[in-house]
Amino acid sequence: MRNVRAAVAAALTLSLFAALSSGPATAAATGVGTASAETTVVAVDLGSNGALLAVRLLGDDARGTIDPKVASAAEAFGRVTGLSVDSSVDALDKSSGRLESKDPGGQKQVTQGSVNLANPAPGVTLPSAVVTGTIGLTSLSSNATATKSVSTIAGNVTNATLGGALAKLQGVSSTLTATAANTASETTRSVKVDQVVVLDLGAFLEGLGLSVLDLPVPTVTALLETLDLDVGSVAADAIVDTVEDLNATIDTVQAQVTTLTNTGLGSGTVGSVVTLVNNTPLGTLIDTTTQATITNATQLIAELQAVIDELQATLSDLLIGAAEVLDGAPLLSVDGLEVTIGTKAADTTGNSSTTRSGKIGSVTVGGVTIPGVDLLATADKLKATVKSVTDELDGVLGTLDDDLAGMVSVVLFEEVAGAGVSTANGYVKAVQGITGLRATVTPPAALATIVDGILALPGVGDVIAAATGPTSVPQLDGAMDDLKVALGTTRSLGGGGSVRLAHVLGTSEFAAATSGTGGPGGGTGGGTPGEADRSLPATGRNGTLPLTALATLLVALGLGFRNWVHMPVRAVGLRTNRTR
Repeated sequence: MRNVRAAVAAALTLSLFAALSSGPATAAATGVGTASAETTVVAVDLGSNGALLAVRLLGDDARGTIDPKVASAAEAFGRVTGLSVDSSVDALDKSSGRLESKDPGGQKQVTQGSVNLANPAPGVTLPSAVVTGTIGLTSLSSNATATKSVSTIAGNVTNATLGGALAKLQGVSSTLTATAANTASETTRSVKVDQVVVLDLGAFLEGLGLSVLDLPVPTVTALLETLDLDVGSVAADAIVDTVEDLNATIDTVQAQVTTLTNTGLGSGTVGSVVTLVNNTPLGTLIDTTTQATITNATQLIAELQAVIDELQATLSDLLIGAAEVLDGAPLLSVDGLEVTIGTKAADTTGNSSTTRSGKIGSVTVGGVTIPGVDLLATADKLKATVKSVTDELDGVLGTLDDDLAGMVSVVLFEEVAGAGVSTANGYVKAVQGITGLRATVTPPAALATIVDGILALPGVGDVIAAATGPTSVPQLDGAMDDLKVALGTTRSLGGGGSVRLAHVLGTSEFAAATSGTGGPGGGTGGGTPGEADRSLPATGRNGTLPLTALATLLVALGLGFRNWVHMPVRAVGLRTNRTR
């Protein structure tokens, strides 16, 4: 009996040991991995692929790795380039320099205060036509251990104007985290923009070799109506009628002056002339008090000439206001743009994932506001929003010339190629990336002919000069003109261009360690690519299964033997040899 009890106790001990050794059934696989992320908050390109000018604002990249195939030791780094300018003009090739946090081998924590973009680094100065504004506080952090490497970046832009006012931003924040751990590799990336004006109308026209002042009056009034822009107290839908009424009245009064100059009052009277003038669309121009002081043609001519001067001043003020409103009008602006992505690579594709989200508060073309849209909205909703924006843009550009319609295309929430979860060479890979907004300018082949045709007509500037003198012609924003001079070109948009906003990309890779190894293929991550696919990741559970089964068998045998020993025994008669 003692032996039976000893066997049972041993079996129970082995069973308990096996259970404790096996661990939970859901224990995560361990392994090696790399997480990396990169961002460009805003990019402005002029010419094919930025050949003429390429401006990048707040570009960063970060990486954390514990994979010996990537780095011999665990490593984390984060890098930020506040401003980068590349140009065909060597004098404009400038950079703010790079901030970097790194572990090991560098500073783990790096912080930089605000930076003036016109003077982004000691000895670096850029023309205001290329870039102006301020980068706010930027901070970087990197920390690496054998089992976990993390890099984080946070930065913001207070305000910035790039590429001759092709892009103007306010209130930008950018955050990034890249984490490589022995259970998974993950990235998160987010960019938020309070407001961005893309393709300022005045700058856009100057990029084509035009100015608002070069546009004919009918084109100016049509643009105001199309863009739904008021000029002072004159509503957009009343601009055309107001200009027409002013011109018609000036012509009527001028005709009376010509008649009086040539023939005098003749058979007419002062009263009849005043009545004619006061019956124009603008109403009473000469009141009864003034009329009572007029007794001859000379006095009447002088009064009519004063009326013409006043009308021309009114027309000039209206056209000056129209030119200034159009010059500063956003051809395209976006409020409340947010883009966020995430990637996770773990031991299996089922445990890995990518996420993305984004939203736009509103899109405005001139004075026409288009409701915002969410990235996760239906495809039809996204298409409808883009179509609304495109239709409005085509209407504005078509007002300039029919052949300019379609010159600007807009894409919202553009996903990078290859996004998703995949496997290769023993690694699980998760990729996600989005560009919040991309506006591309593609000029027609006949651009020069179109521009020359517009310039051949009297422009609004000519009308203002004729009405109130050359000195009354307004000085409009000349940032794009200054940029053209710096670049040595007459049409900075002649070769096309683009504005890209909130481009984010994250990549995570992870390989589970094979049994008894620290990485795919054996050893510490070496071996033939793909070898890890042929063996299951060690989870701390599989190797204990035989021990558990043995303990269970011993318990069963022990209990069975005990029952057999205690089984009742029947009485049996014994035969003995007796001597008869």
